[in-house]
Amino acid sequence: AFVRRYLDLLSRGDAASALAVPGVAVDSAALMSAGLPADAGEALLRRAALAPLTDAEVTSVTADSAGLSTITVSYHAGPHTGATTFHVERAGTVGILPTWRFAKSPLAAIDLRLRGATQFAVNGFELDTRQVSPAQADADPLDPVSLLVFSPGLYSISVDTAISSSPGVAVLSDTPLAKIPVDLQTQPTDKFVAAVQEQVDSFLTECATQQVL
Repeated sequence: AFVRRYLDLLSRGDAASALAVPGVAVDSAALMSAGLPADAGEALLRRAALAPLTDAEVTSVTADSAGLSTITVSYHAGPHTGATTFHVERAGTVGILPTWRFAKSPLAAIDLRLRGATQFAVNGFELDTRQVSPAQADADPLDPVSLLVFSPGLYSISVDTAISSSPGVAVLSDTPLAKIPVDLQTQPTDKFVAAVQEQVDSFLTECATQQVL
């Protein structure tokens, strides 16, 4: 029931409530312990960045003698079928009823390296690498940015700007506390190529009028 509630929150796009489920939020120490960047951003932990999650159901439940339960669920994330395994532990009781928490946070991290652009969109939610980088405006455009995401979740990353574009890539986050590397190469738009060519032609025309280059 605890895991079903978490999945239901994601399916309804209630990112704030899903993040508040016991054991979901992580601090920098927990991220480093999992081998993830301690400064991973939270910009994608919101309703606007979530894709549809449907047909979620529990497929197996096991428990060990230490009280740790392992729950595997199946689901559809957009057009994709996936499965995720969660680890849940007792957190206490309310009256005679037990309460639970994730023993291992279901968050993961997308490690995005964007080539040829700083602006991008995730499931239609627009971002700029300089907004989500710890270095902000001083960030190297080729440095990867790390962004926390929910598991399970489908994240479609694309670029469509005046100077560059990319059909993008869809990433299925299905493993808690995993690092998901994404290297996205953009291509210059026809409009940008034409503008550069016009400037080059103008420069060469001006040079041709000079007796000494």
